[in-house]
Amino acid sequence: MFYPDNSDLTVRITPFQAAKDGAPAPMEVMENAYIRTIPASAKLRDVNLHAPDGFAVRMYENTVEEEDKTVYVIYAVYYRAGELLSVSIWATDKMECEQTLDILRTIKK
Repeated sequence: MFYPDNSDLTVRITPFQAAKDGAPAPMEVMENAYIRTIPASAKLRDVNLHAPDGFAVRMYENTVEEEDKTVYVIYAVYYRAGELLSVSIWATDKMECEQTLDILRTIKK
């Protein structure tokens, strides 16, 4: 998790691995497992992120109300057979979410 000073921004990055008897879980299993964690109110978003070789990328956005504040959320996932990297960006300033997303756009490998 990342919490910069003087900001409401929170970035959470979580890796997952799944295998059975040494064989990686199929890509579809990884994708479906992730999709089940996304709130029903989240909207699928155009993916403008580079997918490293062998990975697929999906992205969603959402807004939630917390303590009388609107919180913007971007969910992104990089996944392939047996591996998944979940990224969520939370902030009360939508532009701050988008600027943080720019960092993910620098991923090349």
